[in-house]
Amino acid sequence: MADIAVLDIGSKSITVLIGEKNDSDIYYVKGLGQCPYAGYSNGEFFEPENLKSSIITAMSIAQNQAGVQIKKFFVGVPGEFTQVVCREVKNNFLKAHKISEKDVEYLYSLGNKFDDYPGYTPINCSQIYFILNGSERLINPVGMVCNEIKGLISYALCDDMFLNTINIILDELGIKKREFSSSCWAEAMHLFQPIRRDKFALLADIGYISTSVMLIRGDGLMDMISFSFGGGNIIAELMERFEIDFDIAAKLKSLCNLSLQPSENEVYSVEYQGERYDFLVEEVNEIVAEVIGSLGVCINEAMAAFKYECPRYIVMNLTGGGISNIRGAKDELSKVVRRPVEIIASNIPMYNKPSLSTTMGMLDISGRSIEKENIITKLLKFI
Repeated sequence: MADIAVLDIGSKSITVLIGEKNDSDIYYVKGLGQCPYAGYSNGEFFEPENLKSSIITAMSIAQNQAGVQIKKFFVGVPGEFTQVVCREVKNNFLKAHKISEKDVEYLYSLGNKFDDYPGYTPINCSQIYFILNGSERLINPVGMVCNEIKGLISYALCDDMFLNTINIILDELGIKKREFSSSCWAEAMHLFQPIRRDKFALLADIGYISTSVMLIRGDGLMDMISFSFGGGNIIAELMERFEIDFDIAAKLKSLCNLSLQPSENEVYSVEYQGERYDFLVEEVNEIVAEVIGSLGVCINEAMAAFKYECPRYIVMNLTGGGISNIRGAKDELSKVVRRPVEIIASNIPMYNKPSLSTTMGMLDISGRSIEKENIITKLLKFI
């Protein structure tokens, strides 16, 4: 398979990955470049004028490691620049009809009209489920016979401002080929096996200053709500409470262990620029737990705003680099969301970190897209 180049735009850093899928259907990474940048909030970049230079830096690192030049990008669209819309569609046949791929594509087209979402462009569509002749729900109806087919189809829409911004930058960099996909949808499809998704899955991707909460079923997102609140808020709170610099607060956050039962006067010690700073474990843990509690309240509000009911029995899966690396954070979050919380990450060796879930998801989804294109190309040769 040809090289796959992914551009993943997080709320803390720009990531460019160049990967490949070998003959054993295993992905491996040839180059990975990351560049911190100002990020975004409420669907707007803080420093759009610096976005291009950050992409160039991440690209250069990845290209040098891989020894190749990027000719096409698969661009991941973050949750804050995405809307998820589910629509019910239906088609009736005059007589018993064997469902084909074209019939499924026609169903997709029935719901693919978004005049009521000005400023947004559809970038993905996928099925939640299909129903044939009013019977049980299924994921793949192709080859089955029915008189009526209904479907619940999920569409991911991208903010045109994001599209225009990235398109202009890639044009200036001479990269004419690009495909956009929802990075949240990509990670959901990558992290959960089909049998798991068929029974619902719940995912909270908590990043640096952005969080996306997703209800997943079948091959799509039933709902997704994103908001500007993440692990960076812990650093901000530590800075304010202790009146310390950012770098000290960031190191302090990395030391935090909410599972500790600290003894009296036990401290976290931070070494910074030749100085040592001590902070009471009990006080630090209290601050971190407080922010995670506030984050949990926001997640509860997001789930309450879902258009579809989120079953009480399903576990909340936690990914992203915001709080996943804080020991005991998932247990603290579980208290607020009132359901078990489990950390989930990619199973790609050496890159199985929650902070890379969207990047690995984009690699996987992009690889599947290339395989599908190759199959269609081969079939067309025989027509």
